[in-house]
Amino acid sequence: MNKLQQVLKKAITWKAVAWIGGLLGVSGAAIVLAIMLFIFAIVGAVAGSSGNSESAPIGFSACAQTGDLDMARWDSVFATAGKLNGTQNTIVRLAKEHGIDPVLFAAIALHETGFGTSNAVVNKNNPGGLMDPKTGSRKLYIFPTLEDGLAAMARTLHNRIIKDGLNTVEKLGSVYAPLGAANDPNGLNRHWVPRIKEYAGNLGGLTMNCEVTDGLPLAPSIGGATFQAMKAEFEKYNGWRYTWGGSNPRTSFDCSGLTQYIYRTILGVNIPRTAAQQYAAAKKIPASEAKPGDLVFFKNTYKQGISHVGIYVGNGMMFNAQSKKKGIRYNPIRDNYYNESRFAGFGRFANID
Repeated sequence: MNKLQQVLKKAITWKAVAWIGGLLGVSGAAIVLAIMLFIFAIVGAVAGSSGNSESAPIGFSACAQTGDLDMARWDSVFATAGKLNGTQNTIVRLAKEHGIDPVLFAAIALHETGFGTSNAVVNKNNPGGLMDPKTGSRKLYIFPTLEDGLAAMARTLHNRIIKDGLNTVEKLGSVYAPLGAANDPNGLNRHWVPRIKEYAGNLGGLTMNCEVTDGLPLAPSIGGATFQAMKAEFEKYNGWRYTWGGSNPRTSFDCSGLTQYIYRTILGVNIPRTAAQQYAAAKKIPASEAKPGDLVFFKNTYKQGISHVGIYVGNGMMFNAQSKKKGIRYNPIRDNYYNESRFAGFGRFANID
């Protein structure tokens, strides 16, 4: 029956829906789609009753190993989460009130706000990207407080997860960030599901609607003593202005000036001056092996080729001298600007404990 289910799903594609829709019109296509979904439901029910006891449904994410929240891990993630820093307990409380997974709730809030830095959360107290129907859903809701915004987001997630049955990351993503949406011309919505899973892993793993695995792959934890020394030094410059050509505290820094200064001052390692030179000289490492203290590189920002560098701090974040407008700050290594098209890779000059 599993083979029958796969054959049906392969044979009846969205392309077929579009073709039939062209013949019958939108309403006709909707009827056909409803019939197809009904067929899938029947096939799935028959398959489920066949006695096959395979693993949990494809698409479920890994659970937290203990089944409990790792609040120490939460605190390390939220420490670099901008305006969301300090909302951990509120998120946990609201998740309990609405019967949803606090880890999923937190992961979505982190992603939707660019780790607490988006205009929506900073100026509108809207961490969930919720649109106001009074404006034809063209403008974001504005909430009086961040707690009000989180409460509205929790209610929305309850409705989607509990009432609508969108109880996996994939199902929820089909509504939150649908592929091919008109408001996503660059196709960035394809990153929504993997990013939510990544952030959930950073937070310790999901606690609901997930499958238990022997080894939960988590992002690198915050580094050891040497990295802490680096962090203590570079955090002195958090919020400082960006200075083109700057390479020391007297002038402030540009991106590669900051990384060069930190490596020389704390590690005693002399690295080249520019981002392109640093990338060329560094040992290239895959994202799965990146550790706090490694460098993360980007391309085609203000010019073609390697043009930006930051210090990776773990949990999908970097510390960098970003721009004249934004200054020196923490930033997600994946957001609306630093996306897949600009990501170049990780580089290592020293094994940092």
